Amino acid sequence: MSKIQMREQKLMELLQNYRRLDIKQVSEWLKVSDTTARRMCSKLEENQKVIRLHGGVQLSEQYLNDYSYHNKEMRYLHEKVAIGKYCASLVESGDRIFCDSGTTVHQFVLSLINRIKKKEIQDIVILSNSLANFDPIADYCKVILLGGEVRLSRLDVCGSISEDVLKKFHITKSMLGADAVNSTKGFMTTDERTARMNEIVLADADNSYVLCDSSKFERSSFISYANPGMITQVVTDWNISDEVKLLYSQMGFSLKILESPKFK
Repeated sequence: MSKIQMREQKLMELLQNYRRLDIKQVSEWLKVSDTTARRMCSKLEENQKVIRLHGGVQLSEQYLNDYSYHNKEMRYLHEKVAIGKYCASLVESGDRIFCDSGTTVHQFVLSLINRIKKKEIQDIVILSNSLANFDPIADYCKVILLGGEVRLSRLDVCGSISEDVLKKFHITKSMLGADAVNSTKGFMTTDERTARMNEIVLADADNSYVLCDSSKFERSSFISYANPGMITQVVTDWNISDEVKLLYSQMGFSLKILESPKFK
């Protein structure tokens, strides 16, 4: 494979994760000039693999469809990793933490493992309804997996059994995701059972954090589970616009906006 082909393959892999990149990101990640990055994107557009945008590029619809499951799991990975790492830095020894089944919360769990392995914190207990989150961290701290109905589409458990078990515990910090964050409806999810579980957590937790990338803002989902006054902090990424940041601050949302890590 030639150097050009390797660069094109790398760019397609990046776009499968992030869906959209600007030319500066392409040039920095592939270590090429802006001119070379534009030329590469033009060639891929001619082959109908990408769509050129103003100042950037995104996958064409056929490639988005080909990687629909992968994109659901890995979309905005760069941002999710940063959000997860920041939230892991908030954990203190002795915390009892509820982790929901969101993919950004999964990045929190992975970052938390690193802190535990470095012996920065100890005596951590994780409560979770997530089938994806308990496995990687169970070797490093006590994990209580809530019982209930298994939902493979969300890789979690839910229902009355989960809710009854959850009510038995006191939580010092909760890490929640959101399918949408709306300036008037608050934090939203796709189904009432997830909403009910989050409501139970929020009623008990000392501090609650919503971990969501900036694409979730000014969207709507099916049902609200919290208003901004119930959340200690909303942690999001650097792609949020100034207009959205101002609107949500005025509406009472406590926002923690992370800075973009340097590209390597």
